[in-house]
Amino acid sequence: METRSERFQPQPKAKDMILKSIEYTENKGLPEEWHLSCILKDVNLIVGRNATGKTRALNLISALTNLLSGNFQPISDHALLAAEFEWDKRSAKYEIGYEDRKIVKEKLIENDTLLLERGMDGVGRIFANQLNDYI
Repeated sequence: METRSERFQPQPKAKDMILKSIEYTENKGLPEEWHLSCILKDVNLIVGRNATGKTRALNLISALTNLLSGNFQPISDHALLAAEFEWDKRSAKYEIGYEDRKIVKEKLIENDTLLLERGMDGVGRIFANQLNDYI
């Protein structure tokens, strides 16, 4: 017989990308600085008093989803976001920083291979698999 906890366990498909961790800082060094750092598991529960950041944390994950879908809409003027993902025995780390709602830093690493890196001026490098080199 299936237990209640087994029934509600998410069962990832082979191609599902799973968010494993997220670290976010907005308005660093300012009085309104806010920081979130968490390692996620198969099932997560967010508990806290009113106005402690529960909804803000969920909005951050939603904004990350939009960003990865090609719809960049920062939720703050100044922020740094780092996230780690796993899927099909692969892993990726993604970092993005922005100031005045403009990207000033971006990096993507998959299985310890740097795939994308750019700085404030937009200049960077992308790894081209067919060339086995950066362009």
